[in-house]
Amino acid sequence: MSNISRELLIDLTKTDQDEVPSKTIRLLKAVRETRMKAGELTTECDVSRSTVYDILAPLVDAGLIDQTNDGSLLTGAGAIVLRLFMRLDTQERSALARLPISSSRRDLLDLLATRPATKSELNDWCQNLSYSAIRLATDQFHEKGLIHLNKSRQYELTNDGRTAIECERRLLIQIETILDNISFFRHTTISCASFPVHAIDETWLVTGPKEYPRAERNEYVSFLKSLDPTETDQICLFSAYYDHEMAELYLDRFLDEGVQIDIISPQSALYNVPTARPKARLVRNALKAPNLSWQLCSESIPVGCTLIDRDYVVFYPRQPLGAVSESGTLFSEDQEVIEWARELFAAYMSKSKPPRQQILRTIWSLGFDLPP
Repeated sequence: MSNISRELLIDLTKTDQDEVPSKTIRLLKAVRETRMKAGELTTECDVSRSTVYDILAPLVDAGLIDQTNDGSLLTGAGAIVLRLFMRLDTQERSALARLPISSSRRDLLDLLATRPATKSELNDWCQNLSYSAIRLATDQFHEKGLIHLNKSRQYELTNDGRTAIECERRLLIQIETILDNISFFRHTTISCASFPVHAIDETWLVTGPKEYPRAERNEYVSFLKSLDPTETDQICLFSAYYDHEMAELYLDRFLDEGVQIDIISPQSALYNVPTARPKARLVRNALKAPNLSWQLCSESIPVGCTLIDRDYVVFYPRQPLGAVSESGTLFSEDQEVIEWARELFAAYMSKSKPPRQQILRTIWSLGFDLPP
């Protein structure tokens, strides 16, 4: 596991006096719904401004918080990590609280999880710790009930010690998975907090570096072209903007073949609808198709998403990022991930409505007749 994952977990799980949640947890909660500036966070989290900056820096670097001139806001990645911590039960929290807040001392416990050892053996294994540091560490482990001396006079993990290590490992695996796929997760919203990261082994990520942002788009187009429209019944889309090239692809390859296409867009997508020929004609033809449903949501969409029946799901940034930031497109055939995406789509569909005719009138303003 990376040091970044472990340091993040340490910051999340350590508590202040009287079991007050860590400063990191308090800050993540503060920016969950509203973008806040450093001055506001000092009041909200009851910490100094310098502490706010110290906490923010690694979270921004890790992609858990989005920071702009307008303040800081939790990303989808941050929301998932926060949810992992908030779902810990009392026993798990107690187990994690026993662990030292030093990464090097946790490394020492990891070694003891592989086999019992004497102080001398630990000293041979740990080149970055002095003998006196190892002695102080083992004394602390004794006090917290994490280790004991076995009959061979070797240090060995207790049941409580193993429980704590196993709990930490489960969390570390999930945090590491999020960070490994951060080019995707950092561009989602907190509505994606329940994303089943444990099922991500059945996905594959295509990254679009800033210098070559079309890499993931090209992979997405190739994926769509690989699908057989005669074996596809329904495609569901979260779409925040109009892309003429993609619209042509969907119209020619799927809509004209009778595939049902359901689209949810934010209200802002209306400003991106073309009104000049021939693009307006393509939009008109698509909207008149009986097998296309387009609905608008008053909220921003949580993630770019394409669902193909119950077979595939593709996640991508909500807006084109170009050379602004690295992004990632996630492809998955995992049924748990697909069902999660379908439930998210259904939730947004339930609070979305078809565009009003008067709003769409501009599409037919070039001489096209309005539909009845």
